[in-house]
Amino acid sequence: MKFSLAVLAILSIYLGGCAFSSISHGTEITENELASIKPGVTTKKDVYRTFGEPTKSLENGSLLFFSWTRGDQQAFLGMGATDTETKSLMIEFDNENIVKDFRLTRGSPVGSN
Repeated sequence: MKFSLAVLAILSIYLGGCAFSSISHGTEITENELASIKPGVTTKKDVYRTFGEPTKSLENGSLLFFSWTRGDQQAFLGMGATDTETKSLMIEFDNENIVKDFRLTRGSPVGSN
């Protein structure tokens, strides 16, 4: 009986110190949506219609950024680890609001696994 209580107490401490959560920020852009971007053809209106509001806009709207993050966080007794993936889409427009160039970058933030 004492042994069972001791095991139960240890398990309570062990499991009580565990935490798991998902990280989700932004709307992920699909390969089909990326394929719809055609430099010299796609307009800024098309981009807004397809992707919605950008995460960031620079240079009076001639550069739009869309970013999203997906992953998991785990913690055990105050020590944690994250496994995340971040992607960013940058779209550059010319003076007539037509896509000039775009780039998708993939990677994990510094300090994550």
